[in-house]
Amino acid sequence: WFLYYLLMLVAGFALVSLLVTSWKIPPLPGWVLSAPACLLVLVPLTAIAQFFMQQSFGPDTAMGILPWPPKLFYYAIFFGFGAICFGRPEFEDILGRWWPLSFLLAVPFFFHGSHLFEQGPSGTQRIVFSLCTALYAWLMILGCLGVFRQFFARQNSRIRYVSDASYWMYLAHLPFIMLLQA
Repeated sequence: WFLYYLLMLVAGFALVSLLVTSWKIPPLPGWVLSAPACLLVLVPLTAIAQFFMQQSFGPDTAMGILPWPPKLFYYAIFFGFGAICFGRPEFEDILGRWWPLSFLLAVPFFFHGSHLFEQGPSGTQRIVFSLCTALYAWLMILGCLGVFRQFFARQNSRIRYVSDASYWMYLAHLPFIMLLQA
């Protein structure tokens, strides 16, 4: 299901890119892409999509062939933000700089959101649960960006080998799984 959704997001991205180019829409200002300003837009958008998901703390699992709009919108937020930030100095140099604080701030949102999920939130609690889940996701993303930029930014042939091997193992196992299922 992940690759299926990814194909739809790439197709949507290609369409949006063509529209932005043909309509000559200027790029977003740099301050919008840096933390914490980006969270003022990203967290509410993510929380709206999260509000409709009820399987777990985080996004639901895809269950059918047709994409579920809230789930596609949820992944489009993350994909779109990454696409907008790619190659921008605000993203490359600044975002994730405060990674220890991001990890620290994510902890209470995780515990409170998990507690609300176990209670089966409804009404106002559902909104708070959605906000906790969205904040946790984005704070963890910012934290992980910072950690990997600080500790893993330089070339390492062993890490590269493991990364490439795991990617190809993932792709290679798909035909076997499909064959076994058939």
